[in-house]
Formats: sequence, C-alpha cells, structure tokens
Amino acid sequence: MRYGSFLNKQATISIVAPSFGVSGYPYQDRYENAKKKFLNLGYKLNESDYLYGITKGKSAPADIRASEFMKHYLDMGSDFVFSVAGGELMMEILPYIDFETLKYAKPKMFMGYSDNTNLTFTLPVIADVAAIYGSNFSSFGMNNWDISLQQSYDLITGKRLSFESYDKYEIEDLSKLEGNSLCGYNKTEDVIYKSIRNQDEHFQGRIIGGCLDILQQFCGTCFDKVEQFLEKYKDFYLYNMDELYKASMRHSAILLANAKEGDQDKYDRVYNLIEDYIKNILPLLPETKENTEIIEGYKKHVL
Repeated sequence: MRYGSFLNKQATISIVAPSFGVSGYPYQDRYENAKKKFLNLGYKLNESDYLYGITKGKSAPADIRASEFMKHYLDMGSDFVFSVAGGELMMEILPYIDFETLKYAKPKMFMGYSDNTNLTFTLPVIADVAAIYGSNFSSFGMNNWDISLQQSYDLITGKRLSFESYDKYEIEDLSKLEGNSLCGYNKTEDVIYKSIRNQDEHFQGRIIGGCLDILQQFCGTCFDKVEQFLEKYKDFYLYNMDELYKASMRHSAILLANAKEGDQDKYDRVYNLIEDYIKNILPLLPETKENTEIIEGYKKHVL
C-alpha cells in the first residue's frame, strides 16, 4: 500500500467536487469560512474549476468531474486532495477515472466521506494507494471545530495516528437554520455498536470501507476488486495476525501465572483468545503437522 505525505505548513491543498458542489445556504457559508481557516493556517488552496457548479445534484457532468479529480491528483504542485462535499451521484465518475495511471502516479492523500466512498474505497482497493474516509473540506467551516474535525486535522498533519469511537452523533443538522450556518454538530444521540452475534466484539486496525449503500453497488461490477485485494494482502494479514495473537497469548500466560482462585474472567479471556486463534488464524496458515494436530484436537474437544 502506498501512502501520500502528511500536510506540512505552506503545503498546497487541491479542493475538488466529484459529487455535489458548493451551492446555496449553508454550504457556501461553510466553505468560505473553511477556506479562511486553512489560509490563516498557512496553506495554499487550489480550487477545481467546477467547484461552485450545481446541475441536477452534481457539480458538473460525470466526465468533467472525473477529469478535474485526475488533474488535481496528478498535479505535481498539489500535496493533498480534499473533497468539498458529499452527494448522491459520484458513482457516475468511476468509468472516467484512470485507475491504471493512478497506480503509478506519486501517491497523494484524498479525503472525504459519504458519497466520497466511491473514491476512498476504490483508490486503495484498485490503485493500491491509501485514502482517508474523513471530514469533507466544507465541514471545517464551523466556527469551533468539533473534536472529530480537530482529530481529522491532526491526522492529515501527522500528529495523530490512532482513534477511538465518539460518544454521540448528530441526526438533526442545525446549520440549515437561518443565521446558523457556522454552528457545530448537534450531537444528541448515543453511539451504540451492536453485534449481529449478540456478543461483545473487540477489534482494532485500519478499516477500509465507507457507506454501505454505496459499497453494495460495487458488487459484481468492474470496480469490485475486493477478492484480488484480499489475495494480494493475505500473507501480510496472516503474518501480522499470527504475531499479534502469539504476543497476546504470551501476555495471557503472565495473567494465568498470577491468577488466583476465583479469577474465572482471566481463564475465560485466555480460553477465548486461544479459541479465536485456532478457529480463525491457524486454518489460513501454511499446513503443518503441528497445526493440523491442534485444529483436529480442538474439533474433538468442541464436539
């Protein structure tokens, strides 16, 4: 996987509109304030020619939006590419994106969310270049940055590389009220994660994804390269997961050595860890006599 550079002071940021453009209230107010903030931070801004366009829910025809993205991504004077907004019709541009050229171009970070899933997913999966599913440029126009915006900025400047979920989220956007265009998020709802298996789940790492309603549209199309992507990174994934589990089990051995009578939770944690390793990792590793015996022994134990 190739990675673009983090933003440094006086870097040039390209702002593109591969879906919706900057049009009307409150979007234009937010965008202009975001521009002011980034200019005050010392960055140079390079705007797409069609940034302010809006025709039938899109900034420009599909081929032009794709051309604008390619132009700014390949521009050697640009250091980072921001999407100005989300939308509904970004998938239209994909047939016009030259992914073969992007595979060999100098890697550059692209960031956006919502409809921008069309690029934040296809760039890593097809062109093997990292992208960021994160705040659109106009979101930075709120007067006081929400913690999620501050952490997004810390990410693109290389100051923060790990993140946790937030406590609340917004349903009703108050920025659309008159005179309220630069307000913060109206976070009223608790963030609750639910497992379809109705049990606690623990995972960490880098997630490639986005909006599910967009991801499902890739299935069966020429942009559905997930199988090839997984095959390419299978060995990398297995090596790291194998090392991670083994390190966790070494730590667990210390827990057990210090366990006291009645510390059932420690025994449960260790058992669940070993069970996960045998069920999910060992079968994917190169087949050896030792691994086979462990797997068969586990199956007999479960049965």
